[in-house]
Amino acid sequence: MPVNEQITDSVTQVNTKVVGETPTMAMGNLLISTSQALGNSAHNATSAQQQAQITMQAATVQGVNSLLDIGRSVIGRSVIGRSTESAIAHEQSLDLDDEEPKLGNVN
Repeated sequence: MPVNEQITDSVTQVNTKVVGETPTMAMGNLLISTSQALGNSAHNATSAQQQAQITMQAATVQGVNSLLDIGRSVIGRSVIGRSTESAIAHEQSLDLDDEEPKLGNVN
């Protein structure tokens, strides 16, 4: 059975078009994949920098806290979380505890 020439021409034109566009489509897919990978790497680098900064800040805070605790460890007393009046009263009570105990009436 003979095939219409218009149909064969149409199929040939479509095949030629597809074959002609293949390199362009491949290059477009390559560029899209590359740009996606570069975007992901930039995002990962930013995230890593943020996490490193948080870690460094926490280490700095720990170091400063250690330096501030040296003064309390020298005097051997801690007044963390107390008001000034409460701290003074606590110091005075410690001074009173250092005195000799007084005995009551001993027969």
